Amino acid sequence: MITIDGKEYTKEKMSDDQVKLFGIISNLSAEKNVHINQAEQKEILIQHYITKFKEATDKPEKEK
Repeated sequence: MITIDGKEYTKEKMSDDQVKLFGIISNLSAEKNVHINQAEQKEILIQHYITKFKEATDKPEKEK
């Protein structure tokens, strides 16, 4: 069973074109999720380095 926009489709009742298009949709959705996860990881790294930058900026001159 495949659901698109709340409507369920049975793969056995799909045309070859529909199966092909669903495969493309599935692949693009999976790639989108990978990009979202990578963006979230990059945001964590950015925040980490912002914290490190602030720590380095707040140090007295002798410690720098």
